[in-house]
Amino acid sequence: MVRNQPVFLNLILKEKEQAGRPKASTLSATELDSNIPDKARKEFERATSLSGEGKAEQAIAHLRKAIEFYPRYLMAYNDLGAQLLDLGRLEEAEEALRRALSIDSGAFNPTLNLGILLFKKHQFVEARPILEKAVSLQAQSPAARLYNGLALAATSETDRAEKEFVTAYDLGGHAYAVALFHLGQLYMDRGDRNRAREAFQRYLREVPDASNSVQVRKLMAMLE
Repeated sequence: MVRNQPVFLNLILKEKEQAGRPKASTLSATELDSNIPDKARKEFERATSLSGEGKAEQAIAHLRKAIEFYPRYLMAYNDLGAQLLDLGRLEEAEEALRRALSIDSGAFNPTLNLGILLFKKHQFVEARPILEKAVSLQAQSPAARLYNGLALAATSETDRAEKEFVTAYDLGGHAYAVALFHLGQLYMDRGDRNRAREAFQRYLREVPDASNSVQVRKLMAMLE
C-alpha cells in the first residue's frame, strides 16, 4: 500500500495554468467551447480571480452561477469539482466532475481530477481505469503519471508504478520531485535498500525543505 500521498503538490487541474495543465492544443472541443455566453464566461472569470485570492467559497458561488447561465459549461463543472475537492467536500466534488464528464467523456482535466478524487477516497481499484484514461489522453502530463503510479502502487502493480514515477519526474522535473519520494518507498518495500536510499537522497537534494523531510531522514536512517 502507498503509505503517503503527495506532500506539497497542488495537482488539482483548474482552467488556468497549473502543474500538469495541458496545453490548449490538447483540450477537447468541448473544453474549448465557443458557445459559452458572455455572462457565463464573466462569472467563470470572476471565480478564477477569487480562487487565486484564496476565496474558495466565493469562487464556488460564481462557478455555480456560470453553470446556471450555461448548463453545458464543462470547465466550470471541472473547476467547481476542483474547488470542492480542495475543501475536502468529496461527494459534491465527485458529482461536479462526473457531470463534466457526462458532457464530454474525453475531457482530460475532469478525468484526471476524478481519478485524483477517487485516489484520495482510497478507492484505488476504481481510480485506476480513470487515471489510465487520463494518461492515454495526455501522456505528457506529469500529474497524470504521478497519480497513475500511486494507484498502481496501491494495487500492488509495483513494476508499472515504478515506471510511472520515473516518467512523472522526467516530465515534471523539480516540481514533481515528490515522485522520487514515492520511488524510495517502493524500493524500500521491495527490500532494495541501495536504490531506496538513492531515491530519498535525490528527493532531499531537490527539495531540502520538504514538509516530510524529517520522515525521509528517518527512513534513510533505517536503511543504514
